[in-house]
Amino acid sequence: QGLAEINNIIRESDGVMLARGDLGMEVPLEKMFQIQKIIIRKCNEAGKPVITATQMLESMCNNPRPTRAEATDVANAVLDGTDSVMLSGETAAGKFPVEAVQIMSSICEEAERCVDNYTLGQALLASALDRNGRVLSSVESLASSAVNTAAATGASCIVVLAATGMTARLIAKYRPRVPVVVGVVPRAGRSAIGFQDREVSGHQVARQLMVTRGIVPYVIEPEMTAGVTDYGEAASISLNASIMYAKQQGLICSGQQVVAMYNVAGENACTVVRVVPCP
Repeated sequence: QGLAEINNIIRESDGVMLARGDLGMEVPLEKMFQIQKIIIRKCNEAGKPVITATQMLESMCNNPRPTRAEATDVANAVLDGTDSVMLSGETAAGKFPVEAVQIMSSICEEAERCVDNYTLGQALLASALDRNGRVLSSVESLASSAVNTAAATGASCIVVLAATGMTARLIAKYRPRVPVVVGVVPRAGRSAIGFQDREVSGHQVARQLMVTRGIVPYVIEPEMTAGVTDYGEAASISLNASIMYAKQQGLICSGQQVVAMYNVAGENACTVVRVVPCP
């Protein structure tokens, strides 16, 4: 029943946990690989984060190295398009928790080098246009344009300001080759930039964004825009702070190009996508 309603489930969900252990109790074993790929693909098309979990490095509960089959399982999940892979018993009760995280990380990094993100992003864009009658929302259209602009200009990073993270996830949906640094504006500073949402704290939004592939969240300090009344100036301060954070993290160097996407409120309210150099 869950598989029959998977499109509706994904639409109503903030994200999907692909727990193969539970799923394997309900479907034939020989169909598990196909179901995993279908669910991950549907989540990718919907722009919803998907986590692949259960027994990914199970042998590391007792051994310092995983089996070759487990290493291949982790890599295949990345190649399928999963946003996150999850350890459970390996780190909760295993004998080698640190080694499990390190090995899983190295496998994911190597697998990501094999993914043609540009081609994948174009396929996702074509699929979105086909499903929506060749029309996208304004925000999603700009998000896909930001990814294409980064590819065309050779930008080293995409920086976006966010209150809820919706736009950041739309950018990540189209699989940019470069990291997406999200300057999460805290509740106290959102009105200065024109964000209306005040329900969720900046730190909660940042934690939620860490599940999505390619996103690096950064919570902007409220003091940076305190007392600033000009919308454009507040956005510029927040944007520059996010770029400097990316530079501090080694994601970008001085002189390299950055694709920036942010809102400017006021009488001439608009969403801006521009290319700026890293100072």
